[in-house]
Amino acid sequence: MDRSGPIAAGLTGGFVSVLASRLALGYDSSHIEQTDEWFRHLATPQWAGFVLAFTAVLMVCFSHSRRWSKLPAVLAVAGPAIIAAPAFIPIAANQALSVTAFGGGLLLAATAVAVSCERMGQLGLMIGVLGAILFSGAIRSILPFDEFRYMQTLGPSHVGAAVHPIALVLAAVVVLAATARSGVGVGVGVGVPTMTKRVLGMTLSLPCVYLLLYVSLGSTLASPPLWIMSVILAGGATALAALAIDRHDRGVLWTGFAIAAATVSGLVWTDRSWWVLVIGVAVLAASTVWGNRIQHGWLGFAMLVLVTASGLLTGSQFDVIPTLAYAVVLPAAAGLCVSSHVPVGAASSVLGPTIPLSLTVFSVSAPAPPTSLYWSNGLAGLGDVSVVEVISPLPIGIVVATFAAIVAAIANSGHLSTRRKTSES
Repeated sequence: MDRSGPIAAGLTGGFVSVLASRLALGYDSSHIEQTDEWFRHLATPQWAGFVLAFTAVLMVCFSHSRRWSKLPAVLAVAGPAIIAAPAFIPIAANQALSVTAFGGGLLLAATAVAVSCERMGQLGLMIGVLGAILFSGAIRSILPFDEFRYMQTLGPSHVGAAVHPIALVLAAVVVLAATARSGVGVGVGVGVPTMTKRVLGMTLSLPCVYLLLYVSLGSTLASPPLWIMSVILAGGATALAALAIDRHDRGVLWTGFAIAAATVSGLVWTDRSWWVLVIGVAVLAASTVWGNRIQHGWLGFAMLVLVTASGLLTGSQFDVIPTLAYAVVLPAAAGLCVSSHVPVGAASSVLGPTIPLSLTVFSVSAPAPPTSLYWSNGLAGLGDVSVVEVISPLPIGIVVATFAAIVAAIANSGHLSTRRKTSES
């Protein structure tokens, strides 16, 4: 229990909290963003990622103040309860997204504080978060279709909980057990590095900057020049945040930024993709164990750059290359990078892996070709659908994202060389 408890808590809490926020997204979020609805900015993956990341980092920072020793245990119960609220209280789909993301942030914060003194627990937390990011689409394709998960309807559209209440109860129990075992319930912050005002300000402001950049410059309505400007400013904000935090924690921020850049292309999953999901999970687990032994983060960053660039081959005769890259190589690269950059601070272990959630200018709003609409009876062409395939934006989006991944790899290598010199001296 002493060895596997923190890992189980990190994996469970990180995975359930992020998966809930991803599954709470409505099927028409991209359409609503392009309308004049009052909630059009509150129905996007960007908003859900911001609420989850900001709430989690805020609660972790608040735990450092030692104002309430029972806070982690309270968060471990309150988070799953809020996520499960739509199953018992009538909540519209456009409001359930914010409610679920807020509850996920509380659960993620409780998990981060509970495993803050355990390196393997923090590693489990980050792998759980990234696992939910990489495979949420596959899980959604396997689950039964939720016909009420539309946020723009003529009548009330009350939805259920994004994650089944039984799974939420199990997550709460596991995180509570880790909280009691680690002793944070009677002394919050034990073994956790002190947080200065500068670190506090930068960790809290980074998700806010990402949100402002998306709404003002990089949304789905932005032109390619404005979108490129949002990417440049997001990279600059990440660099400032990396300089402000502890040098041991900078690698996890650049890892999150590089993985976010790689999500410029993505997999389209079907209900027949379950075996691809199994392979991806196995590769993620194996690469994490291997990376924890060899500590070669540079290899993971190089793989992320290649995966991002492979999107240029989408739709060509070499289409199988990006499909394999995103189905197999991306999980392997994520495992190698994360296991080589385990932070020392709980806030960084939350902020870093959630960057692909709070920075969606790559995964959501990269310049894409115009959508082609046509009438269909819903039956034509179903036999030709691949088990899994890659969709990519315009080449300019892939090139910019590849350059962003290269910048993250170079910045991380500079951080490692500085850290090595400091250790030698």
